[in-house]
Amino acid sequence: MKKKIDSIKQVLNYLKDTFDNPRKKSIIMLIIMVIFFFVVVTMLRNTDTKDYSKDRKTNTYEFSLKNIKSSNYHFVYNIDNKVYEGDRYLSKSVFTNNNDKYYQYKDTLLKDYTGVWQKIDNYQYMEFTDINIIEKLLDSSTFSKKEEYSDGNSIFIYNISTTTIEKLVNNKDIDIADNVNEIKFYTDKDLEVNRIYFDISPYTKYKSNKDVTNIDLVYSNFKGIEKIDDPE
Repeated sequence: MKKKIDSIKQVLNYLKDTFDNPRKKSIIMLIIMVIFFFVVVTMLRNTDTKDYSKDRKTNTYEFSLKNIKSSNYHFVYNIDNKVYEGDRYLSKSVFTNNNDKYYQYKDTLLKDYTGVWQKIDNYQYMEFTDINIIEKLLDSSTFSKKEEYSDGNSIFIYNISTTTIEKLVNNKDIDIADNVNEIKFYTDKDLEVNRIYFDISPYTKYKSNKDVTNIDLVYSNFKGIEKIDDPE
């Protein structure tokens, strides 16, 4: 106990001698001020802990994707000159390609083989029909221009890089000489989107060394689909 008291006395005496020395006193005061301001700045930076990413509006653009997001519509998808036509209701879709019939539930795709439904791989570029992916691509795109027509319809054109598409669609970072891809959103007079056109040749050329110039998604009969039955 006596040793502790002696140690405290030594520290106090040192501080007293230090403060009696003007030069040392100035240095200590400067150090104290630096520490004080550092603590203040740190506290100010940490006081606002709100996650603003949750408040960021994904729909900051002029048009609306509400009808498509309702997941109730008729669709015609033209992907690499292959036409898929059918209906969507919530998480289910039924559609045809030529004479082939398909049923989709979320990410699971079934094909009708003469009355027998079998699970198959997703068709190429199917991810570009997912409205969640579309919204992510839109939010990361750069607005290019707007074209307006006398009937009230409009086209909103956006640019997006191949590296961004690959990151958002496949969560993969790539380093390539990038070219600009284009996404067009067609709207009616109420600014509701009824068609989305992807001109993503740079991206598809990177993926498969092939120029796929058309991924054309056309929507109609919104909220007109009553139900979709599961395959038997």
